[in-house]
Amino acid sequence: MKNSKLIVTIPMVCALVLLGAGGAESVSPPDGMYIGTTDQGRDFEVRVANGEVDQWYINFSVSCQYGSAGGGVRTTISPSCVIEEDGSFVCGTTNCPFYSGGVNSEVGGVFASDDTVSGTVEIAVRLGSSPCCYLTTAFEAALFVEAVFGDGFESGDCGQWSKEVP
Repeated sequence: MKNSKLIVTIPMVCALVLLGAGGAESVSPPDGMYIGTTDQGRDFEVRVANGEVDQWYINFSVSCQYGSAGGGVRTTISPSCVIEEDGSFVCGTTNCPFYSGGVNSEVGGVFASDDTVSGTVEIAVRLGSSPCCYLTTAFEAALFVEAVFGDGFESGDCGQWSKEVP
């Protein structure tokens, strides 16, 4: 009888804890580099440090009536961009840059409890004296666990995978 009482009590305690939390799962992503790709099939990275996004990298290609541009852009945020309790974040700006060849970007998304993040990046590129070209592209990335790769690659290239952990 005592055991059956414990079985009934434990689920009730768990249910109260879940209800007390409002039913929403709080996601605090682990620090590190999250590496993945955009829907253009290009490289994307976002770095988390101390519960904040402090930089991201995107390789992109944009084309509009004023021309086309592409390449890689690493953006460092200072001060860092806060990740909300629900795992969401929005950092940066898509204001059209004042100078030719300038690139501004905004990244936003949601970190999930399985150490992944997904969202969108918006890019504004000034081509010469013309107005800006804009691009919006989706991304998916996962936490890069450096200890798994003995070769020290940060690019996420698994081709040089090593069974030896440093």
